[in-house]
Amino acid sequence: MRHGWQRFLLVSATLGALFIAACGDDDDPTATPAATDSPTEVATEAPTEAPTAEATEAPTEEPTAAPTEEPVAATEFPLTVRDLLGREVTLDAAPENIITTSPSAIELLAAAGGTAIARSETAVHPEGVADLPSIGPTYQPAFEAMITMAPDLVIADVSAQAHLAEAFEGALRGVPIMFVGAVGYDDVATSIRLIGQAIDQNAEAATAAGAMESALAEVQAATADLTPPRVLIMNGAIDDFFVALPDSFVGDLVAKIGGDNVAEGQPPVGRFPGYTQLSLETILVTADPEVILTITAGPPGTPSLADLVLDDAGFSELSAVTEGRVHDIDLEVFLQAPGPRAADGLRELARLLYGIE
Repeated sequence: MRHGWQRFLLVSATLGALFIAACGDDDDPTATPAATDSPTEVATEAPTEAPTAEATEAPTEEPTAAPTEEPVAATEFPLTVRDLLGREVTLDAAPENIITTSPSAIELLAAAGGTAIARSETAVHPEGVADLPSIGPTYQPAFEAMITMAPDLVIADVSAQAHLAEAFEGALRGVPIMFVGAVGYDDVATSIRLIGQAIDQNAEAATAAGAMESALAEVQAATADLTPPRVLIMNGAIDDFFVALPDSFVGDLVAKIGGDNVAEGQPPVGRFPGYTQLSLETILVTADPEVILTITAGPPGTPSLADLVLDDAGFSELSAVTEGRVHDIDLEVFLQAPGPRAADGLRELARLLYGIE
């Protein structure tokens, strides 16, 4: 399977493992049993009668003890962790007034078992989030409004707001700020576990993170022996579009299930990290994608980019067009709000790329 992607940004710092292991006691099943008196004498004592056939019949299978789940340790405060920007974040107690500053951040918080008192302007998932007060757009949060809400934790977005880290720290001086998010698929589980630790919801976070990892293993197993198609991922307008590289979020998902991204190796270009531009001539002559995935941005009623590609004479000779394999994919899941819904996004990509239902 091909994994031609690499990570951008500052997400190089690994998370500190701060879970506290529970101390064992006399009931610890892993403890070594005490030795018995005169073990040799007991073991070699001959039986007085020959055993019957019934007694000597070997069981077909040794009974095994039912597996038990290891308890998840509670968070001990004060707590210091490293966020996805590599910053140290210290919490004196479990936070109660949490503000999230992007759609991804609030979905990750919800997956970890937490709730927010405020959201970014465009955050509408999960259900009920749209009723929370807004702190403004993700790219221009209203810091003064945030301060009036007296947060004890602000959860910011590493992929959308890393360039605003100093502004966050300067405006919210004294308020713990944790940068999480999803540059790639694996970051979703990492972020959920980190938030779960910060809010003392380790068990729920572990379950949600494990579900993300299980979804990936499931899809990878289903696609492992299949021939990977050549894939073009487009975002923008029919006459001015950008192409996702393997190190974009959607590009990472495609790479993880074996898709052959025709933009691999191209330099990043444009507003969004992880995107480049390819001329139509390059796509026609050197790429000829077998599958085209499009992301349509715009207000309700905006024509689907997939439909525009299918109707445009310039694209008509591409294999993906002649075979009817041009598909519009979800704007939020794959671009605007990468997060827990990416597990279903992986399954959708497996269906579109390989026909797996």
